[in-house]
Amino acid sequence: RRNTFDGQYGGQVYFKLPAVTIPPGETFIFSMGGAPRELNINQFGANILQAREAPSSDSYLFKDYLQVRTSRGQYARDEDNDPSELMPIAPTSYRERPLSYKEHGADNYMFMLKYLQNNPNPTIASFRNEPALVYASVSLQAGGGDEFPLEWPTGTEGIVHQLTGPGDHIDAGNPPHPFSRDGFRVRWLDETASNKGVNNELFLQEAPLGNWNLRASYICRNPYDNLTNRAPYFHGIYTRDNPSDELSWDNLNPVLRNGFQTGFPFGKANFGVDTVVAFEVPTREVGIPSLGYLRHLQLSEYVWHPSYTIGTSVADPKVPTTGTIPTEIPGNNRGWSSAGLGTGYWAQLFSDIVFYLPEKNHLIFDMSYEVNHNLWSDFFLTGGTPNQVANFAQDPIRSPLNNGNLRLWDRNGDPTNDLNDMFRAAGRLMIDGGFDVHSTNKEAWKALLATTRDTGYGSPNRTPFPRTLFPQGQENDKAEYSTKVFTGFRSLGDQEIDSLAEAIVREVKVRAPFFGLSDFVNRRLTEDPTGRNGAIEAALEQSLPNRGQNQQFPITKQSLPNQGGLVAEGNPRQSDLTRSDQLLKPASTGYGTPGYITQGDILQVIGSGLSARSDTFKVRSYGESRNISGKVVARAWCEAVVQRTPEPVRPDQVTGLNPRVPQDGEVNFGRRFQIVSFRWLHADEV
Repeated sequence: RRNTFDGQYGGQVYFKLPAVTIPPGETFIFSMGGAPRELNINQFGANILQAREAPSSDSYLFKDYLQVRTSRGQYARDEDNDPSELMPIAPTSYRERPLSYKEHGADNYMFMLKYLQNNPNPTIASFRNEPALVYASVSLQAGGGDEFPLEWPTGTEGIVHQLTGPGDHIDAGNPPHPFSRDGFRVRWLDETASNKGVNNELFLQEAPLGNWNLRASYICRNPYDNLTNRAPYFHGIYTRDNPSDELSWDNLNPVLRNGFQTGFPFGKANFGVDTVVAFEVPTREVGIPSLGYLRHLQLSEYVWHPSYTIGTSVADPKVPTTGTIPTEIPGNNRGWSSAGLGTGYWAQLFSDIVFYLPEKNHLIFDMSYEVNHNLWSDFFLTGGTPNQVANFAQDPIRSPLNNGNLRLWDRNGDPTNDLNDMFRAAGRLMIDGGFDVHSTNKEAWKALLATTRDTGYGSPNRTPFPRTLFPQGQENDKAEYSTKVFTGFRSLGDQEIDSLAEAIVREVKVRAPFFGLSDFVNRRLTEDPTGRNGAIEAALEQSLPNRGQNQQFPITKQSLPNQGGLVAEGNPRQSDLTRSDQLLKPASTGYGTPGYITQGDILQVIGSGLSARSDTFKVRSYGESRNISGKVVARAWCEAVVQRTPEPVRPDQVTGLNPRVPQDGEVNFGRRFQIVSFRWLHADEV
């Protein structure tokens, strides 16, 4: 409770991490290691954590206190011997005692990760000025003096070990009590029995890579989190454990791999999975091969947006399917909305964390829908650097672009400058083998989906859909559950391709017409099933290539029970704490893991060749000759294939890219068609 550590930095313990390279997809467990040493509260450069040694009762930080005897008993004081800071030698009760936020924020479970910029001796004062990487405040009331306590059950109170000095330590055979472990972690795919037993199990079912952003820089509670009305008040994607023997220190020991203590982000360290590579940085050799590949971009700094945005069509559970923003919360404590901010302490603090942007902006919205809506119908990628584009312009056959569907349409002159101009590139390019998403031909969809069949990824006679271009794990070639779903990639057999194509055709018949490619990629803004996800995502749910994962880590499609009744200090009773719709979540908590095939994985492969209209048409004409009495004496049939080109029939004067605005009496003929082929037909061909 020291006044020098006020504000958001008060009540915190600071540690330093050494420079270390974490291999792709691995999770390192940092702990003390080495001999016991005293915790330095202000100059924390010596409070170093490491990942070479496993956590042990032989390694810990301690704080040395003065023992003082008063008329009330024995107490401890800090080194400044301030009589106002007397503390009991041993706990008098085994529960948290939240204090006023004016005193300190020790009941605010907050963590910050900052880059020390070559600062070997950091202090709290210097820490404030270092650049932040992650800021998370994951407790219920953010240390507002009204944090709801967790109590140890009677009879399970821990043993207080009296240490005599720096050389003394707790015996390894007498590890800390399981209940002494506290804090927050990312929610597991299958939560512990002790957590499920405290509250309704449905509250714990979340898809970390589906509806949440695990690369977020700002992590805090928002007004649309589901919240239980019993401690530990589970909400968001971070979870505070309900203490139990299942969560003892021994049961959570890390696994030693290649000299480092490692874990698994979505379960216990001994889960059996070494790596989970979920995202990929483009390489210089390959670049960005398709618009769908941009799904690896991190487009949001907030935890409540999805990890994969582009190409994803799963509805955001926090918003109604008829729109893309949440329904406003009624009452005085509405939280974040377009109309105002909540007046409670936690709402104000969390708004401050996100720079009070909720005053004028919707920070919670269906980000995938909005991004897809503004991207897929209006943009494309050449997938080449300026040098690659120049080589392509000179020799398209020998120097193709990374987006291999693109072909040069050379009207006249050197196209290099136009191809490197974002406004003119489309006027020089055409798609080879473009596919109209309105097709209801199952065989056509099968051919498209099997584009990458036998391309060297995985087994012969299978079609791979790798999340990353350089997968770290093995092929997952079965719908049944396997740990390969976390490390490898999904491939589909011919029968699975057939089932998926059939399901896509069904969805196209229900949803068409599409008013642009974005309309095909996105869900509908309706209350019917088309409002839950896009056409391909819905088809995947029907054809069940992920059924094993769905059965192993299910999300129960059942509405949550009303959790009204939470009364926080200074706040009125909240009528309902279930604002995130359980029915709109994915089918599995494992949704989005590398081997769990999604619409985004498929669009990453085929998206560059899709269109919401055809540019090539087959036109047939019939002519006949009649004699003077009207009798047909000759007939002829012909067939022409015509293709729409980027060139307008009457180009404008300024850019030459768009059709000229019609003058009086003129007709806008749009873009020019060219005859690709022509032939006469026999009568039996008609």
